Amino acid sequence: MFMTKLSKYFHVQVIHVYCDGSVNGSRSRCGLFIRDYISANHYTDTEVYRQLPAHMSSTRAELYAVLEALHIVVPLHKNIYFFVDSQAALYALQSTSLWTVI
Repeated sequence: MFMTKLSKYFHVQVIHVYCDGSVNGSRSRCGLFIRDYISANHYTDTEVYRQLPAHMSSTRAELYAVLEALHIVVPLHKNIYFFVDSQAALYALQSTSLWTVI
C-alpha cells in the first residue's frame, strides 16, 4: 500500500526523506534514507544510522531521525517530502512543545 501511495508523488526536483526510529531493550537507534531526485532518471541517495542514548522511546528515536534529516536537507533549498511511519512522532511535530520532547 505504501509503494502505491508513494508512486503518486512527483519525483523531479524533489527530495524524499524516509525516517525511522527503533528501540530494542535498552538500545535505541534512528535511521534515515534520503533520495534527491535531480531528474526523472537521475538521483543521489544518502543513508544515515545513529546509535542513540539508552532507554529512549521509539517516538523520540523517530524524532531524532527527522532532526538529523533536517540538518542535511534544509541547506539544499529544494522541495522536500518527509515519510514518517510513527503517528506519535507526527503528533509531536505538530505540537508547540516539541522541543521539550527532544
